[in-house]
Amino acid sequence: QDVDMSAKIMQEMMNIEWGEFAIVFFLFFMGGYFLYASIFAAIGAMLNDDSELQSMMFIVMIPIFTAYMIGLTAAQDPNSSLAFWSSMVPFFSPIIMMSIWPYIPLWHIIVSLLILLFSVIFMTHLSAKLYRASILMYGQKATIGKFFKLLIN
Repeated sequence: QDVDMSAKIMQEMMNIEWGEFAIVFFLFFMGGYFLYASIFAAIGAMLNDDSELQSMMFIVMIPIFTAYMIGLTAAQDPNSSLAFWSSMVPFFSPIIMMSIWPYIPLWHIIVSLLILLFSVIFMTHLSAKLYRASILMYGQKATIGKFFKLLIN
């Protein structure tokens, strides 16, 4: 049974289009990297202390762990509604798309990538506003309410 499974895995590996994989991997990797980097930058702009930052890391890691768990399920059934909708969530798509990209249509990959791109632009803009607001609030105690007030302006 293990030999059959190994042969099946090798057959699937031989059927993968490695050039397409490299392109999809690079685009989603860079999108995920910039999305999470902008989230970390926004959190870093709001906090003053390293211990506060370490406690906030867990909040950012939750979507990554969730995407990994969903990705394991999505790999078993790439055409399920769970795989489709979770691949459209920008926090999940960089991980989930690596599990399902050979089994889904090209439009699905493009739509997911566009949503990720717009999310990166939005989060980068939001992070820049938070950073600018934190510089303007130098010497004051930063609160969530103050940041939301400055973001609206």
